[in-house]
Amino acid sequence: SMIIMDEAFSALDPLKRREMQDVLLELQKTDRRTIIFVSHDIEEAMRIGTRIGIMEGGKLVQVGTPQELIDNPANDYVRNFFNTVDTNRYLTAGQLMANSVPIYVHNGKAPDAQTVCQELQALDKHYAFIVDEQNNFQGSISLEKIALLVEGGTSCGLDGDVLKQINPIAENTPLDQVIERLVDNEGPIPVIDEHGHYSGAISKGRLLTRLQGESHE
Repeated sequence: SMIIMDEAFSALDPLKRREMQDVLLELQKTDRRTIIFVSHDIEEAMRIGTRIGIMEGGKLVQVGTPQELIDNPANDYVRNFFNTVDTNRYLTAGQLMANSVPIYVHNGKAPDAQTVCQELQALDKHYAFIVDEQNNFQGSISLEKIALLVEGGTSCGLDGDVLKQINPIAENTPLDQVIERLVDNEGPIPVIDEHGHYSGAISKGRLLTRLQGESHE
């Protein structure tokens, strides 16, 4: 079934309006159905819409996800819709991630700690991620911990028992949840694609760089 809602929350005060948007989003989680929601408020559309259609003079100018409209507006009319919106708030993990953390593959024999330690020092990197042959994230380890292993004098591989276990985040994770995870975690956070495979990392430094005006690079 389809629900059509025409300016359903426009007459409400801001607090009640946001409350009703939350109710709609919660209902959509439990009882997924197609909803056509008409609104003149682009922030409301960005918050509750999975796909947004922008109309001009009765014609559909562009249809896409909120991020598609921000990144690739069809024309100035669409672009102007976002002039008053802080579009950084709508960044996702997939847009924030980078290949900033060295990756080592656990291929039956984990990498030797001394080798990784030397490489991280040469690259001036403070963390390494370990993945398996199918590119599934296995864990993280800091340069500080690797250095301690090397100082111990034993030849040590980066097996699971020395790795820090971190729950990866999906590429479509919104900015507010990314920030929560970064605050809770000492180092970078691994990002996985829709198939569960490792696709990149987000560090506090990377996030700050993007939020300081590079979101449309």
